[in-house]
Amino acid sequence: MSRLIFAASSFLLVSSISTVCGSELEILSGRAMGTSYTLKLASRSEMTSIEAMSQVVKDELERIEAIFSLYRAESEISRWNAAPELDWVEVSEDFYAVTKFAIELSQQSQGAFDPTIRPLIELWKLNSLSTAWHPPTMEAIRETRKQMGAELIELQTTPLAIRKRSASIKMDLNALVEGWAIERIVSLLLSHGFENALFELGGEFGAIGDSGERSGWCVGLEDPKNRENLISKVTLRREALCTSGSTKQWREHGGRRYSHIIDPRTGYPIDHDVASVSLLHTNAMVADGWSTALLVLGPKDGELVAETVGLAASFVIATQQPSQMNVSRKGEGRFPLIRDEGNVSKTFVSRFTAIVIGLLLLAFVLIALRWQHRLQSTL
Repeated sequence: MSRLIFAASSFLLVSSISTVCGSELEILSGRAMGTSYTLKLASRSEMTSIEAMSQVVKDELERIEAIFSLYRAESEISRWNAAPELDWVEVSEDFYAVTKFAIELSQQSQGAFDPTIRPLIELWKLNSLSTAWHPPTMEAIRETRKQMGAELIELQTTPLAIRKRSASIKMDLNALVEGWAIERIVSLLLSHGFENALFELGGEFGAIGDSGERSGWCVGLEDPKNRENLISKVTLRREALCTSGSTKQWREHGGRRYSHIIDPRTGYPIDHDVASVSLLHTNAMVADGWSTALLVLGPKDGELVAETVGLAASFVIATQQPSQMNVSRKGEGRFPLIRDEGNVSKTFVSRFTAIVIGLLLLAFVLIALRWQHRLQSTL
């Protein structure tokens, strides 16, 4: 069973709040893959200069975008999506590795994650800027779901190649790409001699070594209702922290809100009480993918799967007043609550009460023993 933490507000996004002391601190930032990135270095390298490493990061992110961008017709994934049925398409190691994990995640998550979800995303057009947007019909959703299925993707190892068993299959690996990119950048940092760094890409984090001020790196979890406030601080060492949320992006029609997160098992946007899921893992791609899968699964099934698989995850239930954070067994102690004035965790209250009661009982027993000893001495 998961441990319950209650907070005054939920969180959706994450941002670095780490403070690094010393003259060695370097902060690099830029834009790539349709979002921003920040690299914090707490120590230098004898192998590579800061300037050279900055270029290495830019080049690597551009290389990954050229593979996975769905907005570039010449990208590797776009060319694969356009490939005819049954043709083996030779692919890069990156494309093969991410697709392989996507298929495995689809199986482990009971279909809550599906790399072939692209036709549904194109049908819903939830990212469209049109003011005339409206949800698709039930019939259109039913027909589109027939064009999906992770089991319709085949992998070949020699040479590395992937093919589809249906011409309608299209992949969308966006829920894994940021995690994959973080994992690649962290590996490059280590290979270039940088042992203490925090890399953030689109609100996802990968950390190595220490910040220079403390052991590990401190990352804050934002309150989506007030992004200037934090509700938790997580210490990262050689691991990643990824968050998936359902309340930041949405469309409205007929007085109803539609989340941008689609459940591939139903064909509809998710509609449950979980506002966000954060996940800690030693592999950023694994954290990225599972945070999305658990968000789709929702409060009951998501927490059950997190316990079964052994994931360090936190679930924010935004409909509670105050909002409720459920933490998996493996995540206990990793998502400490920031207690603002007047906002004390019910878990903390219950433990404090239990301690007080225990001390009172102990005092009562000691007093009783003392009086018993006195009576025996008198007799």
